[in-house]
Amino acid sequence: MMVIRSVRKENYGFTLLEVVVAITIFGICISLVYVLYNSVTSIVTSVEHQAVRDNSAKTVLDRFSEDLAAVYVGKQGSVVGEQPGGFSTEDPILAITTTAHLRLNPEAPPVDVAMVRYYLREQSDSDTFSLLRSDTPVLSAIEEAELPEQQKHLLSDQVVKLEIVYIGQDGEEYTDWDSVSDFDAEQERNERFPQAYKILLSLGADGDNEAAYTSYQASVRVSENLIEFEGDQ
Repeated sequence: MMVIRSVRKENYGFTLLEVVVAITIFGICISLVYVLYNSVTSIVTSVEHQAVRDNSAKTVLDRFSEDLAAVYVGKQGSVVGEQPGGFSTEDPILAITTTAHLRLNPEAPPVDVAMVRYYLREQSDSDTFSLLRSDTPVLSAIEEAELPEQQKHLLSDQVVKLEIVYIGQDGEEYTDWDSVSDFDAEQERNERFPQAYKILLSLGADGDNEAAYTSYQASVRVSENLIEFEGDQ
């Protein structure tokens, strides 16, 4: 008699529920990794932008400090500055005679005093402003009207706000200063020139977002820089 046995084949595949659970867990893990990656990327980007702002601020404040600390306070020296309004003026926000001349052209003759001017310009594609500096050598008598305008060099294109405070010999703080028009040329030079300055600077990527910019401050005390020019006697 022949005996027929049935052989049952085992099925080791995944059920639908197991597949759904595995996909859910995998999706959660991927989401956590994505959130962590975005967080790290955001922190790195923020640190990089802050480093750029810090370096730019150091360049600007160092340049201001060197120029202002070396202001020429002789009879023909001058300090003329006013707070910027809408940043649209073509006039400089600060014009000073200083011994901190940058000899950008190696073929130019060495000089002791220069007329340095600072400008703020609006940027059409940004909420920030450009800060520019010109450096005009002065070879003899200083007459601003006769000094040709030199090429302007960019110091920073991330300026959100810039204020210069002038501290007079009386200890009072002024927002504007004009040693040419507001003072008699025969007055004592320590009356015509500030004894110190405060530079208040804000740099950032978005001028309308306070969280997107950083503020910096520097104080500068003036040292006497007297160089004999014709007519200074």
